[in-house]
Amino acid sequence: MVGQMNNAIHFSHLEESRVQFLANILDESDIPLILVSRRLDYLAQVFFPAEIIIESGASRVGWSNFDMVQGLYREPTHVLALTAAAALVALD
Repeated sequence: MVGQMNNAIHFSHLEESRVQFLANILDESDIPLILVSRRLDYLAQVFFPAEIIIESGASRVGWSNFDMVQGLYREPTHVLALTAAAALVALD
């Protein structure tokens, strides 16, 4: 273990996973989305360098907005290190 991973990097990892999740579920209509809310709850330390897995899903879908949940797991033990929630809104 070198040291605890900087908390700012978690936002980058979660964003990358969120973008990939959205690319998999949305068609190619290029719907502009904005992130209007973000919450992170830290449950366990993640040390650098680390192998992680992020699971993403939609928890609520509305007419022009939806909520996402994500979990960041520390590997190889699959320990849940943080949970995240986000609210996104489609612009027209």
